[in-house]
Order: sequence, then C-alpha cells, then structure tokens
Amino acid sequence: MKKIKSILSVALFMMAGLVVSCSKDNSSTKPIVTDARDLAIGTYTGLSSLKDTTGVSISDTTVTFIVEKGSGKSLIITEYDGVKITTGDILVSGKGFEGNIPVQTITIDGISGSLKGRGNNNEQFGFMESTKFFFYNIELTDGPLKGCTRDVFATKK
Repeated sequence: MKKIKSILSVALFMMAGLVVSCSKDNSSTKPIVTDARDLAIGTYTGLSSLKDTTGVSISDTTVTFIVEKGSGKSLIITEYDGVKITTGDILVSGKGFEGNIPVQTITIDGISGSLKGRGNNNEQFGFMESTKFFFYNIELTDGPLKGCTRDVFATKK
C-alpha cells in the first residue's frame, strides 16, 4: 500500500510539473507583431538613373533620400529636393517587401508634374532587410520631363 501511495505521489508531482510547464510554454510563445515598414525607416544613399523617352540615359547621379511611414501600410520617400513620393501599401515577403507607386502630382521648383510607378505589379519599389537595400522606379507622366523614367537604388546609412 505504501508503494502505491509513493507511486501515486510521484505521478501527481510529475503531472503538476507538466501542467505548470505547459502553462509557461503558452505564455512565452505569444507572437510578436511588428510593422515591416519599421525595418526600412531611415536615410539612404545611392544612385539615380534618369532616362529619356527612348531609354537613353540622360544622367546618373548620387542621391540621398529619407524613407518614413505613411498612412495605412504605405511609405513616404522624401528626396533631396523635397519631392515626396507616396507608395501604395507594402506587400511583405520574408524580411523584405515590395509594392506599387500610384499616380500622384509632384512639384519641383514651382513646376508641377505627375508620376507613377514603373515596372511589374508589386515590383515598383522594394526593400531587402538583409542588405538594407531600397529601390524605386518611376515614370514622369506629365510636366517638362513627361515620358522620362527614373530608377533609384540605394542602401541605408
């Protein structure tokens, strides 16, 4: 009888430990929710390539721009001359993301124009967390440079 009580005590002790262990596991595995845009926020330096309507390079220049959060799941790219480009919502892929740039009006030195993203759907801008690499491709759809395209590739400082 003492043997049964000992075995029963050990079994109850082990079950109590298992219940405590399970409850600890449940509380420590809560998912961490983060905004993927946080990975891309910052200042970038890289290369900008402006091409005419036939695809011939007009100029290749070094650029600096800032990426910050926009409304919803969008980003705002503020270029060195103050031009702000608002992206569409990001599409997360692993620890990076891509997306589109909708049609929008911009003003440069008092001259109005418009632009839109250029490229495949959800590949008009993107960010790769592993290399801190950000890119965007636009087409000027109105104004003095109508039809010109611009490709920007940069890394986070």
